[in-house]
Amino acid sequence: MAIDGKELRSSQGAQIVSAYTVNGGRWLGSEASATKSNEIPAAQALLRRLPLEGLLVTADALHPQSQTARIITQERGADYLLTVKGNQPGVADNVRQLLPKLVGAFSPSGPGEPRSES
Repeated sequence: MAIDGKELRSSQGAQIVSAYTVNGGRWLGSEASATKSNEIPAAQALLRRLPLEGLLVTADALHPQSQTARIITQERGADYLLTVKGNQPGVADNVRQLLPKLVGAFSPSGPGEPRSES
């Protein structure tokens, strides 16, 4: 499942975050961003109300937030793949320090097969 935010055309800056299945392109839901805010709180609200258990959630470089990761893994029982870019030096440094210590890929939710998309 992927989440992504977009500014609506001709909306004077209104933004919306949507979730969809990657394989099937099925729309799962949307959440409007609050005025004078960004898409992070809207994405977190959307993640809290979607059935995520067993899924892999992907998001762009705006979303590697500890609260977002906590919602996905601990509250909703899913895994995540969040993009980290150099414009977030603290997060990028943490990843650089952790990478050499990883023996192989791991899943925060433990072993097992993820649930397939509908």
